[in-house]
Formats: sequence, structure tokens, C-alpha cells
Amino acid sequence: MSRICFECNHRYEGELSCPQCGIAAGEPMDKVVDEPILFADGFELALIGTARQFNRTFAIYNYQKCVEILMNRDGMDNLGAEQFMEYNVIGAYHGPHTPAFVAPIEGMH
Repeated sequence: MSRICFECNHRYEGELSCPQCGIAAGEPMDKVVDEPILFADGFELALIGTARQFNRTFAIYNYQKCVEILMNRDGMDNLGAEQFMEYNVIGAYHGPHTPAFVAPIEGMH
């Protein structure tokens, strides 16, 4: 059963506490939402949460954190990471539950 830690947003399977931060288990994902959510593999640390629009629920990620993950994990430069994000991640449509990537507006809460 997939769970998500509401402290660090780490997604994990079955354990009763988050293996990343040790916080007690959050609600199982199937209790949080009543429909499937697609997660972007490898971007767990950029996961902000989920959003609902009309009859769909989807994961929301911080775009800049995803770029930083690509730079740190895969050794890409900033331009290469942004191009990869645009073509391979944002450009990949997997149906109505495809994740969204947001760019926070500086100075806004």
C-alpha cells in the first residue's frame, strides 16, 4: 500500500513510518484520494501535494526543484535540465491524471 509522508512528501510502500524522515505514517494514498494519481518517478523531493480540478486529481510538483534534482542527480547543467523537463517530463501526457509542474511566484504566500 502506497503512503505519502506529509512531513517530507516522500512516497513509500507499506512501512508504518517514513523511511526518509522517521515520521509516523501518513494516510494511505487510497484514503487520501479516491482515484488513481500518477507520480513522476525520481522527483519525490519536489512533490508539493495533490490538486483537484473538475473530476480529476493529480500530483503537483515544484518545477524548479525538479530542475535542481536533474542537475544534482544526473549531472545536467541548468539549460539541459530545463530542456529535459520541457520535452520529456512536461511534454509527456499520460491521461487526465498527468502530474502538473508549477513555478511558484516569488513574494507570494
